[in-house]
Amino acid sequence: MNIGSVLTEAAARSPDAVALIAGDVRRSYAEFGARSNRLASALERLGVGRGDRVAILQRNGPELLETMFATFKAGAVTVPINARLHPKEYGYIIGDSGARVVVFTADFAAGLDGARGELGGVERYVCIGDGPGWAEGYEALLARGDAAHADADTASDDVCWLFYTSGTTGKPKGAMVTHANLAFMTEHYPREVYRLQPADVVLHAGPLTHGGGLWAIPVTAGA
Repeated sequence: MNIGSVLTEAAARSPDAVALIAGDVRRSYAEFGARSNRLASALERLGVGRGDRVAILQRNGPELLETMFATFKAGAVTVPINARLHPKEYGYIIGDSGARVVVFTADFAAGLDGARGELGGVERYVCIGDGPGWAEGYEALLARGDAAHADADTASDDVCWLFYTSGTTGKPKGAMVTHANLAFMTEHYPREVYRLQPADVVLHAGPLTHGGGLWAIPVTAGA
């Protein structure tokens, strides 16, 4: 099972329905799915595969969810990072997680540049927006991917989300969440939290890199 199939199925079931709204940007489920597939395909061509870590250092936006689902679809592990952390703090998480790729928004370029010397395990930096010369452009990377990418085969107990604790009593620690964990959460969301209807709109006011970002999965499943 691959939790990324939640988006694959939503795009097939409701291709024209609005999936994401961010300011003036509106993307349908077909667009959301295709862009996530392109990124998953492009990541695989960079050598990212099952179990590899992809760090997400972004503020809320469509690209954050595209990166999250693309990582799932590639069979890799998403490492969401709190956008409010100091460069030394997010540098530690990137290094400790063993991330091979970091996908970030341009406002983090300066902080990452200062930390790059200690992040020898990172092979690629991908920037959303106008980025530095040492990073690849997000849209350019997507353009090289395949919109028809098939979701990677994964086991139910494969880790797909590495969520770091706040580190209030020491260094942050990565909590491992599996595809089965997220599938269980998605299945039980309408029973224990809220039964969503296809026309419902969910406002994400908090950071999607926090635990609240997980709700994007059952919301997508309800399309």
